[in-house]
Amino acid sequence: MSDPSLVRLRAPLAADEVDLGAGAALLSVTQAEALTRREPAPAGTEGGGPGPTPAGAKPETPPAPAGDGRPKAEQQRRVSLQITATEDDLHTIQRALTGLRDVVKPGSLRIELNVIAEHPEEAIDRIQFQNRVRQHLEEDEDVSFSERWD
Repeated sequence: MSDPSLVRLRAPLAADEVDLGAGAALLSVTQAEALTRREPAPAGTEGGGPGPTPAGAKPETPPAPAGDGRPKAEQQRRVSLQITATEDDLHTIQRALTGLRDVVKPGSLRIELNVIAEHPEEAIDRIQFQNRVRQHLEEDEDVSFSERWD
């Protein structure tokens, strides 16, 4: 195991924190306990350190970072994303932004979006545009938008 701190044992997790992608593993409680008791390997060595910590002993911990005790990367309170995507990625973007909204609650999430859409052969039907796009944007008082036709 490359990072025993990623093992979660008897700790509640939100569904969006679980990633069962490549490299993920589900362990028995016994295996997870053994992994969480192992000390990290010294720099430049293979393996997981000297092995399990004897019962009752605590593994050595690195000195606490300055500030509020969390590493600097964990102290950041704001993130900005620049996303480039296509129509095939709308679901992915929706899921990511929903997750981000949940991560910053009760904070705020402001979205600035630039969309370029074009039909390959015909002029865009203005009535369909009104009914399927503009109308929804106009009805939501929290949304501001502008459009430019080329």
